[in-house]
Amino acid sequence: MDADLTKGERTRKTIIDAAHSLINRQGYAGTSMRQIAEQAGIALGGIYNHFSGKEEIFEEVVFEFHPINQVIDALENVGGETAAELVQNAGKAVQDTFALRGDFLNLALIEAVEFNARHVPKIFPRIFPRALAFAQKIFAKDGELRDIDLPVIFMVFFGLMFAYYLIHKFFAESRSELFPKFELSQVIDIFLYGILADRAKEV
Repeated sequence: MDADLTKGERTRKTIIDAAHSLINRQGYAGTSMRQIAEQAGIALGGIYNHFSGKEEIFEEVVFEFHPINQVIDALENVGGETAAELVQNAGKAVQDTFALRGDFLNLALIEAVEFNARHVPKIFPRIFPRALAFAQKIFAKDGELRDIDLPVIFMVFFGLMFAYYLIHKFFAESRSELFPKFELSQVIDIFLYGILADRAKEV
C-alpha cells in the first residue's frame, strides 16, 4: 500500500511509474530525464536525489513491471490432477498474464536490444525459489518424469511460453495462413513429450 511508504519511497515510485509510461510509449532513447521529471511532477534536479541516471530508473522499471512477477503469482495458483494437466493449466495462466500486459513486448525488446538483457537476470534471485516450487509441483504429480534439474524445467517452460507469445504477436494477421494449427496445446504437448516419435503421447 502506498500509504505505508515513506515520502522518499513514494517519490521513487512516482518516478518509476512515470518512466514506465513514457518508455513504453516512446522508447528508452526517446525518453529524457526532463520528460520523466515533468511526468512525475517533480523538479529535474529532484530525480537525482533518488537515482543516478536514466538507466538506473529503467532497471527499476524492469524490476517493477516485468511480468515474470505476475507469472509466478499465476503459477502458484495453478492446479491439476496430473503433471500434464498442471502444465496445460500453467501454460494458459502464463498466456493470460502476458495478454493483460500490453507493455510487456516493448519492455522486453528495449531490455534485449538496448541493454543486452543485463537487467533481467537480476530479477531471478527474487523469484527463483517460487519458480522452483512450481517445477516441484510438476514432479510431485507424476513419478514417471525424466530426471531433469528443476531450474531447467522452469526455464524451458518459460522460454516456450514466451516464444509462443511472440509468434502470436509478430504474426497476428498472417498466423492463420502460416501456422493454421499452431495452438498453445501443441506447444504444451511438445514440452511434455518432445518431438521424437517413440516418446510421443499415446493418442
